[in-house]
Amino acid sequence: MNRATRRSQTIVFSRLGTGGGAEGTLTDWAKAVLQNGHDCDVLIGKSTVWQRIRLGREIRRFVGRTAGQLAVGSLCRSLDLWVSPSVALGDFFFEARHRLTALRFVLDPRRFRARKILQRAETVLVGNVLTPRGLKELRVACKSASLVLHHNGSPTGFSEDWLRRASDRVGSRLGDQQTYFEVFSWVVFQSATHREAFDEMYPGTRQDTALVWPSADEPKVAGYAATSSPFHSGTFNLVAVGKFQAAKNQLQTLKAFLAISQKYPSTHLTLVGGSISDRRYLSECVDFITRNDLSNRVSLVGFRVDATRYLAHADLGVHLAVGDGVSRAVREAAFLKKPMIIASDPGNRSFLGPEAAVVVDPSNVDQVAEAFSVMVDSAERRNQVATAAYRAYSSKASWPLFASNVQTFFETVDSGAAVLRQAPSSANVRRG
Repeated sequence: MNRATRRSQTIVFSRLGTGGGAEGTLTDWAKAVLQNGHDCDVLIGKSTVWQRIRLGREIRRFVGRTAGQLAVGSLCRSLDLWVSPSVALGDFFFEARHRLTALRFVLDPRRFRARKILQRAETVLVGNVLTPRGLKELRVACKSASLVLHHNGSPTGFSEDWLRRASDRVGSRLGDQQTYFEVFSWVVFQSATHREAFDEMYPGTRQDTALVWPSADEPKVAGYAATSSPFHSGTFNLVAVGKFQAAKNQLQTLKAFLAISQKYPSTHLTLVGGSISDRRYLSECVDFITRNDLSNRVSLVGFRVDATRYLAHADLGVHLAVGDGVSRAVREAAFLKKPMIIASDPGNRSFLGPEAAVVVDPSNVDQVAEAFSVMVDSAERRNQVATAAYRAYSSKASWPLFASNVQTFFETVDSGAAVLRQAPSSANVRRG
């Protein structure tokens, strides 16, 4: 693709190094943009130089040197993020306590580069990372760009999270949230059911919506399957990947595992993931393990850059999280043909379909324990679920299909075309 036909897309991250799903999915979008031959600028709020270098290397490793041009840089406090407030020259003159911080960022050459990138941007893709003030700053910085909100969870959870954050900052109400949404030209979803729920919650919004099922870094995931197993031989390994927080339901997973632990003495549960800043939930899980003498049957390995390695060598994946879009762990397990037990949550359920996972109510420990028993007992059932999961992944989210859908989505944004190539039954674009 020559430079005359290449387009420039800009993707905004709030921070790096969190291990969060949104970070990984936006990285995949950057990879797809470049692989399709277009240029991509990635602008990040909180990050170190080395984190930005590693991100650039990871993207380049995937797409190679023949793709579009990539630039990874810092926002330098030019946009107001939930995790990092913006600064302006006025802060130097009128906010004495912020004077040195304002001067440091206002005079930073990287800030001028970030502003220049935003000014020439054609499309800007951003998650739920900007405050209302930050969104206004973005609109001023790139007056002619199409702004796209990447909505990576349930609309209800998104709304609750937004209102909690906004009330701390600006005393916002639900009506203010609808105004916030309307600044975007498009809202793109990971899940069909979440897009439908959004349309019902905000029937009066004017923006267009689209569905692009997220994918996985297939060469990287397959590489982990080829590594040595982190588990002892002779054990049946259940693996749950996710950050420790109440919505991920690790405690319910532990309770269900305790219920089957005596019946299946060769089973072992591994929980992979760090913790949110409030570590009380993690402490509660650790206390449960200690009180019930599960230290030899349960491993907590913390945040791991190779979390997929544990999933790749698992006998059974467990993902009882609620409020997700389509979880990376679920996508990777499907690609790896690993059977999964998942929560009855719309995002992951709509991705996998009725046959590609064992679906449970995470609040019902007995039901979860029964599902564990069925899957440990029956290799045939595990194989059925794993095969169906791989089919679901291949038909909705294989990397070639994802990259094609990203390309077509941006063409849709540019030209107003109304169809994204996707699974035949999916209505992928709704015009506002």
